[in-house]
Amino acid sequence: TNWTAGHCCKLTQLALCALKLIQCLKTWLFPVTQYLNLAGCRALNDDALRQLVRLPLDELNVGRCDRITDAGLAHLSGLRLTDLNLSNCNQITNAGLA
Repeated sequence: TNWTAGHCCKLTQLALCALKLIQCLKTWLFPVTQYLNLAGCRALNDDALRQLVRLPLDELNVGRCDRITDAGLAHLSGLRLTDLNLSNCNQITNAGLA
């Protein structure tokens, strides 16, 4: 079976934990995904976060993503998140959270 994103039109949650490549974000931007778990994605960086503003997310988990900085966090300001997990994102400072 050839499985594509088109088969996921009712998908509301997606977990892509511990991925080494984040290229899938550019290919698999589901228009109805409400919860996205990218915890532990070592390749997740500020540019990848910029791509997420196209999703209607309510909740986002990017815990343990070492390459996210304050600049990447600023890309998320356009989202109306009810829950954001930034645990163990060591490059994010108090200034980035302000």
